[in-house]
Amino acid sequence: MLSEYLLASISASTHSSAQSSTGVVIPPVKDAAIFKLAVDPNSRHAPIIYKASSTPQNALAYSPSHIFAAQTGKAVVNAYNVERGTQEATIPFPEKITALTTTGATGEYIILGSESGSVWIWEVSVQIKTLT
Repeated sequence: MLSEYLLASISASTHSSAQSSTGVVIPPVKDAAIFKLAVDPNSRHAPIIYKASSTPQNALAYSPSHIFAAQTGKAVVNAYNVERGTQEATIPFPEKITALTTTGATGEYIILGSESGSVWIWEVSVQIKTLT
């Protein structure tokens, strides 16, 4: 069966336990986190939680292998391994990242934009391998 997911970054200061429209209960967290939720209303899978990640609007992206999250107030992007559900790398930048997306047929590139208007395009497999 084809699985679809909702990816969301939620700040702990604005989040308490809630139920989505699909019936999935999002547990409360003590710190900011990223949630990966199954969209299927018949799914009984608990959400996958990637902790310690608070992202600005438009700065969370997904590829089949990784989740990328620019960090609020910091000049870094966290890379999470989708298969293992763990943080794989913290990628430093010279300035804060304000926009981030994946592109390519399988999400093999990430495009990042900064506060000053700089743009970076990275090939995921090359950059993650060199940064871990």
